[in-house]
Amino acid sequence: MFWFPEVKKKSTFFLAPCLPHLFSQDKGCSKPFIQPFFQKIMIFFKRHYFTKSLQQCILLIAAALFAHSAYAQCTSGTAYENGRVYTPSPNVGLAFIDEVSGGQYIRIYVASGNEYTFSTCRTEMPGGNAGSSPFDTQLTLLKESDNSVLAYNDDEPSCNAQGTFDSRIVWTSNFTGIARLYVHQYNCAANTDAHNVMFFTSQLANGASPDYVAGHISVPNQTYIEGQALSINQTIFNAGSAVSQSVAGRYYLSSDNTWELLNDHFIGQNTVSGLGSGQFDLSTQTQFAIPTNLNLSPGIYNYFLIYFLDADDQINESIEVNNFFATPITLEIFHRLNPDLFSLGFQGPNPVEIGVPFFLSNEVTNGGDNAEQTAIVRYYFSLDQHLDELDVVLGETGIPALNTEQSHEAGLDITLTEELAPEAGTYYVLGLIDANNEVEESDEENNLAVWEAQVEVAGKPDYLPQNFQLSAQSVAPGQQITANVSVMNQGSAAAANNSRARYYYSHDAVLDNSDPEIGSDDVQALNINQATPESEQLTIPANAQAGTRYIIYKVDADNVLSESDESNNVASQAITVSLPDYTPLTVGKVGSLLTPGTPYRYATLNKNLGSATTTSVKGRFYMSTDAQLSANDVAVGEETVAPIAPGQEYSGGVDINIPA
Repeated sequence: MFWFPEVKKKSTFFLAPCLPHLFSQDKGCSKPFIQPFFQKIMIFFKRHYFTKSLQQCILLIAAALFAHSAYAQCTSGTAYENGRVYTPSPNVGLAFIDEVSGGQYIRIYVASGNEYTFSTCRTEMPGGNAGSSPFDTQLTLLKESDNSVLAYNDDEPSCNAQGTFDSRIVWTSNFTGIARLYVHQYNCAANTDAHNVMFFTSQLANGASPDYVAGHISVPNQTYIEGQALSINQTIFNAGSAVSQSVAGRYYLSSDNTWELLNDHFIGQNTVSGLGSGQFDLSTQTQFAIPTNLNLSPGIYNYFLIYFLDADDQINESIEVNNFFATPITLEIFHRLNPDLFSLGFQGPNPVEIGVPFFLSNEVTNGGDNAEQTAIVRYYFSLDQHLDELDVVLGETGIPALNTEQSHEAGLDITLTEELAPEAGTYYVLGLIDANNEVEESDEENNLAVWEAQVEVAGKPDYLPQNFQLSAQSVAPGQQITANVSVMNQGSAAAANNSRARYYYSHDAVLDNSDPEIGSDDVQALNINQATPESEQLTIPANAQAGTRYIIYKVDADNVLSESDESNNVASQAITVSLPDYTPLTVGKVGSLLTPGTPYRYATLNKNLGSATTTSVKGRFYMSTDAQLSANDVAVGEETVAPIAPGQEYSGGVDINIPA
């Protein structure tokens, strides 16, 4: 029998060639995924097994290595950040992927010939910050196209000086495409912890070069007026064998499809982000204004819009002659003798939600001569794209005096209300430039800008009282009754807060400020279609008069909830208030001669001649010199009279001491 201490990591059978080097720590024969294990168990064997036979050592190592063979190369998991692809750029330092959980994989664009380093080593991260809840990691790198394993590491020795069991992969790509970096907790386990992953950016392989290709340009119109906004969609492609850095692209107007620096008109530029080998950028969008200084006579001209990629020659490309693309456009030229203010277009979130503030960007430009006056943009909320007297003013923004082709941000902070948009749908924000006609313009017909907004109305709760019942329909003043009611949320959203329900005593079924409150209770925050039973003890006012009266129940009485319907919060029940009529029928004594200081027993008989049950009351006896009760009479005893139903009698009695 051999005692096998717990060995955390194991490996596979490469014993024969490595056995002579086991205790010398020679790395020359180590496989990439067994070297960490050999370095760990070396110290153990030196301490515990160095004096044992070589055969025992081999058996122990073989058992440990065989046990580990099932745990290498973890190849299952879920995508990090919904499958976002990370593209390392060369020579920009380190990049971090934050808070990766066990069982997730990171998609990474790699280029053939580049070297990549992926690490969870907290000793290499600034401040040792490995994430909010780091764990014992395993890293497996797969080729996405065929799921073949490219590299694997568990417990990189140089990372684990403090026993943290971190991992690192250093790997040179032999293909261009997508690789998956799987992160697991030992043994190939998923978890909900969070560990940072760091990757060193790739170094370009010798001879590899990017090749930016200026792809198709599309514009929404073919005919443009000088000064008009021009929206451009551009396709960019890296056809080279290496990752490229960011570069500048420039747009020109040309009379032909060949770019000439001295003859063509520069209209603007954009920045193209770095692209991996074979990667497209289909979302490059740019907006400019057609220049007003083309020095052309009025008329219609056939021109070309030319895009020049890597215009500053920032990168060395394998092919430098495919950085141009030209598309034809038509220009309509006429003289502008006055300023001309117009919008280059709105930019804002879509859809928007009622009650949620947002900023609507509006860049206003002057396509004419220099302006000497300031102006304002007035914004309206509209049901259509036409400005009329029914549209509601949202606010306004000032514009300084703009020179030719000068622009100014004239946007507005907007919060839409339920009064403006009571239901979800399509609405419009209109921006009227120079709303007060302060600037005399060459074109007064292009001052209205339109923004189409998809408005969403957030769901709201709607509390409805149901099955309101009282324990008694006929009551007397001061009587207690029980009210029961069910409150249901029939709205389209859960309530955010608890609310208060209140009970009122009223002469009619309509709640108003004259009705006194006689009870209240809390109502919990209800989910959609959730109901809750409510019960409360109520006391009829002591000064209640006989007749038909009402108990009114109002849910959310303090209006703490914003409900889709505020008119259905009240329920009522009619009651009949009846007044009792106490009548003492007889008062009799035992014995006819009264001796002072002697106790006597008096019997009583009371009857309720009224139409309502009485409450429990006191009956009191007085000693008087006549048959009339007055302030001079002396109380000599009392009894408690139980409640008496209408027409019923109550018999009682009391012992009285006759005063001396």
